[in-house]
Amino acid sequence: MGRMQYEYSSFFLDEYSLNGVTLKKGDKVINMHIPSSGSFSEKTRMDSYQRAYRFFEKDFPEKTVPIVCSSWLLYPGYRDITDSWRIFGKDAGKPPVDLPRDTSLQKAFAEYLEKGGTPGVGYGILFSTCSK
Repeated sequence: MGRMQYEYSSFFLDEYSLNGVTLKKGDKVINMHIPSSGSFSEKTRMDSYQRAYRFFEKDFPEKTVPIVCSSWLLYPGYRDITDSWRIFGKDAGKPPVDLPRDTSLQKAFAEYLEKGGTPGVGYGILFSTCSK
C-alpha cells in the first residue's frame, strides 16, 4: 500500500496507552515494514498510512487502526544515522576505525561507533485515524 508494506500481527508489549486508546499484549495490530528502497518523504509516508487506514479500518470498529513498526530506522540513538550493515555492506563487521567513509552517512556512522555508540532497533506505534 504505497511505499510501506503491512500485515496483521499481535501486539507484543504488555500495554501501551495514548490519547484514550490502549493496546494490550495479544491485541490485533497492523505491522508495518519499511522496504529498503524508494522515497521516505513525509508526503510518501502519509500517502501510505492513509491507504493502510482505508484498507484496514473495516477490521477495527473503534476506527483507530493501530500500526506498529520495529525498525533500525526508529532507534533513538540513530537520530541522524542508520544501521551499519545497510551502510557498509561487506565491511560492516570491521572495527570502526577501518570502516569506509566514502559518503557522509558512512562517515557519520563510523564516528558514532568510534565514540562508543551502539547499533539498535526502535519500536513505533501509530494510531491512525486519518480518513482522506
